[in-house]
Amino acid sequence: MKNLLQQIYRGLLLLFSCASIVSCTSEEIPIKESNDKEVLLELPMTRSGDENENRIANARLIIFKTSGNNRLVLNRYKSGSDITFSELVPVGNLDIFIVTNEKAAWALDNISSAYELKQKVIDYSAYPAVDSQTPIPMFAAYQNVYVNPSGDIYKDGNSLFIDNVMGRVSRLYSKVTIHMACVFENAIDIANPFEVKSVSIKHLPKKSYLSPAPYTGTETTDFFNGANAPQSDYTPILNGAVQTGFSGSSSFYIPEYVVNDINLYSYVSIVFCRKNNPAIEQEYKLVLGDGLKEHSNAYMLHSPDRTAADLTINRNTEYIFNVIVKGFGGYGEEDMDINAHVLTWKGVDIYKDYTQYTFTVSQNTFRIPATQLPHTALLYIYTNFPNGWDARFENPSGHLQFPNYTPGFSMFSGFLLFNVTGAIASPETIIINSGNITKKITVSTY
Repeated sequence: MKNLLQQIYRGLLLLFSCASIVSCTSEEIPIKESNDKEVLLELPMTRSGDENENRIANARLIIFKTSGNNRLVLNRYKSGSDITFSELVPVGNLDIFIVTNEKAAWALDNISSAYELKQKVIDYSAYPAVDSQTPIPMFAAYQNVYVNPSGDIYKDGNSLFIDNVMGRVSRLYSKVTIHMACVFENAIDIANPFEVKSVSIKHLPKKSYLSPAPYTGTETTDFFNGANAPQSDYTPILNGAVQTGFSGSSSFYIPEYVVNDINLYSYVSIVFCRKNNPAIEQEYKLVLGDGLKEHSNAYMLHSPDRTAADLTINRNTEYIFNVIVKGFGGYGEEDMDINAHVLTWKGVDIYKDYTQYTFTVSQNTFRIPATQLPHTALLYIYTNFPNGWDARFENPSGHLQFPNYTPGFSMFSGFLLFNVTGAIASPETIIINSGNITKKITVSTY
């Protein structure tokens, strides 16, 4: 009996000792749920009804375990006008991928690893065009995120809910827009006007990858010149019955191109021709690439110091050229004033919209020779503020006029024409507002 009591006593001491250890350590070492436990992960893709650039016609959710054997957890494809994923996934660290608007030729049903997915080759030679009827392919990768037992996602050590972590997919294409105008300034061009014959992009890659990677194609077999850009009608600028210029825009979509060889780059080709003799042509080249953020187009075209990064065309990026053509004189790019912008394309967010706001003008000062009066001047204004821009004369003297714009009326990106009808004794100012930003354009004669 005594031995039995001693054994019970020792057992109770051991039990209380274990409880004490757990109590002391549980606040310092959180106990994670087993990786075998599953939670419900919900991902609604609610962008189906938006404009074509944002439209989601089909979506695929692919999930792998981050650690261990990186096993495939889920590969689910859905299509339709209202797509929602509600899936059971294991608690723990996961690699989550989203692909939208995929092509059947990509064969994503058979993907077995995250590496294979990211290295998937996208063949653009078979699908060179993206137009108003074709949704743009998109991709997102969220690697080594932690899904907790409540279905919340943790990233970079912070608790970020699913709409923050997985809120955006990136288009695999870039958008190129060219706003172009010309005011004929010499008698030859007025008597024999020129016009736009073609706008196209030359030297596009035939392939890229779902995840960004340098393109190692060869000059002779792995690039194509692409189709002409869809063009708007270039509107003539008239002075009475005489054409004194034109304005208009072209825009198109091109594949991502991570440049490997700086001698193999993509560029916009603009070909002008004489209106009454189309055989007389002049080609202008606008080199594309992220280097336009810091360098001029002339640097991109001619400098030996340009880098592969300068010439790279990144996915989900918008390249905007504001081009003012000064004449058809045969001097190539010297006949053009080029103002370029490189922007993050407005994000395709599953839960919220994101816009990077920008407001720029092509020129801040105009000095016009008295010998050219009366004179028509041209200013390009770019803004993506929701309220657009408006313009007015600061102290109108009557020597400046807007021939096709009413002061104070809200406009969006485009050209602003103004006439200088007489000599200006002291500089006059055009005020342009967009959002909370004001820009002043100074005009004088000499």
